[in-house]
Amino acid sequence: SLGTGKNLKIDDVAAETKLPLTHIPDLQEYRFRMYLPDSGWFYHFAYFDNPKPALRSVRYSFANIDDISAVKMLDMTPVCGLDLGYYRAALLKMGFIEGPPHYDVFEEKRGRLLGYQFSRGATLVSIRPQREGNSPDIKISHECVNEISVTSGDEAP
Repeated sequence: SLGTGKNLKIDDVAAETKLPLTHIPDLQEYRFRMYLPDSGWFYHFAYFDNPKPALRSVRYSFANIDDISAVKMLDMTPVCGLDLGYYRAALLKMGFIEGPPHYDVFEEKRGRLLGYQFSRGATLVSIRPQREGNSPDIKISHECVNEISVTSGDEAP
């Protein structure tokens, strides 16, 4: 429950998530990864620490061991329990305001959506969607979430 971006500190993030975060000092990162062997998918949670509070962020994402480059767009059904509709509704209920969708500057005419952004005060939430699968049509039109990131935007410590 992120009240403001000022709560985006490692102690608050660790207490809220209760995840065993591993510190990677060279990257200013704390992370937790979990592999789901039956599906090939990884959950990845990371907190990026920075002396400047505005540059601190949290990212929750999925990757598939068979498609690390995300080129194949493998079926996300195993990790799509909470989809874009769920996250959108939850953020709006918490008072976030949805901004316009972001498109690849070179591919906007083709409709290549990069993501959605939500803001509340200086806190920014970005969501990168991915269709659930390449077939049937119901999976093509169902938007799962590939990545969510939260940036505090606050300058004050």
